[in-house]
Amino acid sequence: MTISRGQPSIGLSNITESAPTLPPVVTDVATHLDYLTNQLADLTQIVAGKVDSDRIRTQIAFSDEALFLSAEDIVLFGNVTIGNIIKEQNGTTSGNIDPSITRIVGDRIQTGTILSNNWSATDGTSINLDTGQILVGGSTNPNLSFDGAGNLTISGTLTADSIVESSSLTLSDITQAVEGLPADFFDEADLQSVLDAGVENIIAGLSADFQLEVDANSIIAKHKDADPAGLGSGYSGVLRTGLLINANGIAMGYNDPGTGAWTNAVSMDASGNGIFKGTVLADSIIAASATINGVTLGAIKGQAEEGDSHANDNGNPHGTQLSQVGGRLDDISDLGSAYKHSTANQNAGGGRAYNALDGNSKYILELSTQHITVSGTSPVNGIVIDGDGLRGYKGGGLPKFEIPTDGSAVVLKGDIETSGKVLATGQHTISYDGKTFITSIMGRPDLAGTIGVVGVSDNTWGVAGYSKTSYGVYGIANSGYGVVGATESSNAIGMLAVGFGTGAALEVQGKIVKSEVSSHRLKLYNASTGALVDEYRYEFT
Repeated sequence: MTISRGQPSIGLSNITESAPTLPPVVTDVATHLDYLTNQLADLTQIVAGKVDSDRIRTQIAFSDEALFLSAEDIVLFGNVTIGNIIKEQNGTTSGNIDPSITRIVGDRIQTGTILSNNWSATDGTSINLDTGQILVGGSTNPNLSFDGAGNLTISGTLTADSIVESSSLTLSDITQAVEGLPADFFDEADLQSVLDAGVENIIAGLSADFQLEVDANSIIAKHKDADPAGLGSGYSGVLRTGLLINANGIAMGYNDPGTGAWTNAVSMDASGNGIFKGTVLADSIIAASATINGVTLGAIKGQAEEGDSHANDNGNPHGTQLSQVGGRLDDISDLGSAYKHSTANQNAGGGRAYNALDGNSKYILELSTQHITVSGTSPVNGIVIDGDGLRGYKGGGLPKFEIPTDGSAVVLKGDIETSGKVLATGQHTISYDGKTFITSIMGRPDLAGTIGVVGVSDNTWGVAGYSKTSYGVYGIANSGYGVVGATESSNAIGMLAVGFGTGAALEVQGKIVKSEVSSHRLKLYNASTGALVDEYRYEFT
């Protein structure tokens, strides 16, 4: 298409009858521009308008470069074509002609791009009718973008209440249809078919209690309540297990019922290293070349067979020395009830007990009384040795004997029997019946009719008292006998008083009472000659 330079300005032509029908949509813009140029080439300059004296109703004004049209209503009959080629037509510039036009024919508009008044990088709407691109929300990051090739991108929420074009069902119809499916609609065979095709389309569900989760990083088949990250607390009921597969390897485990923490029961990393918390059972043969910590199974098998061959050998078939055995005896567990580990304190205590007892379990060391203490109150039965002395108890209550440490009187509730002698060297002062006595041994029974001191002998003295300056035997009685002597043999003497020196052998203070007994005789001797004077029966009243 060519346009001559320097053509006169286009004017209005004579009114002609309109075509009976609208022209077709222009498909070749360049051909259409040629057509318009030919139609306008012979127009003359005609301008018509009406201007009232008081106000302007309509106005048409023009200059060399512009045309102004103003009216209450502007009516255009015919085809309206708008093209940005004025500078090429009037010869004010040169270059290639942009064939883009906007054409209005009745209720039809033909153009390139429609832009909103606020169109910018961040706002407004653009519809490109040539490419089919639609942008809503600016050119940089639109909220809605349709590229004309069928790709639609929406950054907000898509809400659809109408029927989906590719189906006769609404979204509500689809939801109701899914909820009404029978329980066996998707059975095991269907699942296997999907698994054979690939699990990337499965979003959840192997059964009511187990789930299969697949994402870009891992595959997890687990109990619906299990969590490989841990539950945070314990739980009850069915053990919550799971299988995990990711780039690091494979793990099978469970949430611990007591704590909820995840525990790997079986794990194998990507390098092939496996960990089993339970027992590994193998029905097939493991190659002898396989190694455990660098030792082949073949070598381990040979060593085990050699050890088994010596299992029933007596003695030490390998000649193993204790110095060759690593570890300590303390590392050996207790062997039943007979052999147990002992602590350092137990060993020290055993040594002390060994030194304190002889072969007959008799105590052979000295007792240190300051180390013997009483725990608790006085016992019902037993002996107590403490800082106060020695006390013996029987049947509870007061002690049956007591030996104080302060030197005070020894208390005995029972008899004293000895095959040896009783020697008293101390002095005890006692006041009785208005008299004061100093004695080493004193018998003073509380029960009436009881003898204070009794001496019994088969062939020697029953009671002997000896004093250099006082009384050898001193007897006091309020209602009984102060001193009594008795014998069972005719050759024995019931009471003997012997005086050494010039003192009296026998002194009686008070009345002597002796009934007459025919067998009781009193012999009198001559003091000068020593001859027996006579023998008499006697009585004291």
